[in-house]
Amino acid sequence: MSQTHFYALKDDLIPMFETVESKGALKYVLAGRSLSSKIQSFVGGAELPNLGEANCESSIGCVRYLVCDPKLQIEVRVVNQSDGVRSFHIDQLFNPDTITFWPGGKWTEDILLYGCVGTASDSESSKRLMNRFRYGLKKHFSNIRGAYVGSAALEELKAGRRLTLAAQTPREFDLVLP
Repeated sequence: MSQTHFYALKDDLIPMFETVESKGALKYVLAGRSLSSKIQSFVGGAELPNLGEANCESSIGCVRYLVCDPKLQIEVRVVNQSDGVRSFHIDQLFNPDTITFWPGGKWTEDILLYGCVGTASDSESSKRLMNRFRYGLKKHFSNIRGAYVGSAALEELKAGRRLTLAAQTPREFDLVLP
C-alpha cells in the first residue's frame, strides 16, 4: 500500500492536474458505495465537483475517486446485504489498475483537511499513475513535515488556519510550520 498526503485548495490542484494529465489523459470515477450501479466519471481533475471543499468533517470520509486510463472499463462490485438491500461498490478491489484520489479541502473557514493519492494495488498501471501524481505534487507543492502543501494551503497555514486530519482531531496533531 502506498499513499501520499497533501493539503490543497482548488487553485493548488489545477496546476498539479495539468502536469499529471500532460503525460496522458485520465479518467476520474466517483468511488464508494451506492444504491445505483451507475458510474459517474470525469475526463479531467479540474472537472471534479466542489474541488478544494471537503464534504465531511474527517478527511477519511471525504469524497474519493478512482483514477485510471480513460479506456479502462471500471468494474462495479455488487453486494447483497443481509437486510436484502443490494449495494454497488466502486473501489480498487475489482479495479487494480487504478489509484484512489481524494482532494480533501476546506471544511470550515478555519479547517483544511488533507487529501491523499494512494493505491492498494501492485499493478504496473497503478504504480505508473502513483508516480505521475507524486511528480505533480513534488513539482507544485512544498514538502512540510512529510506532507505536500500547495501555495494557497500554505497561506491558510500561515494565517493560523488548521491543516488537519479531521475537525475533531486534537490540535497537537495538526500540521505546523517548522
